[in-house]
Amino acid sequence: MPARFWGWFWVVLGLALTLADPIFGWFHLTLMGIYLPIGVLALIYGVIVLLYYRKREAVIVLTAEDMEEYGPRLEAAVPMIMALLEKKTPTKELVEIVEAKKGLPKEITYKYIITLGREMKSKKQ
Repeated sequence: MPARFWGWFWVVLGLALTLADPIFGWFHLTLMGIYLPIGVLALIYGVIVLLYYRKREAVIVLTAEDMEEYGPRLEAAVPMIMALLEKKTPTKELVEIVEAKKGLPKEITYKYIITLGREMKSKKQ
């Protein structure tokens, strides 16, 4: 699945092409007698990409069950995670380092980083 950036790109491009189609008239396809504006197709694709990322983010949450099962290991790994985040270590590499040194599963580390990011974002607002 393309990155979220491409979702917004296709939404903006789709809107631009949809608005330009009535003026220029060449941003469309005629398929079996059906008029299909290319802008609308691009817009639909962009919306699908954005919905995919919204759904994916809603699922990735550090739950109480995760904390119960991995709490002590996560607590021990937090200083290392914070140090690696401050060094701007790529997330994939960070997760692999934490798994190798602290034995914390990748999924839990990803969930922790995402939860931390959400918390920091909500405190800024």
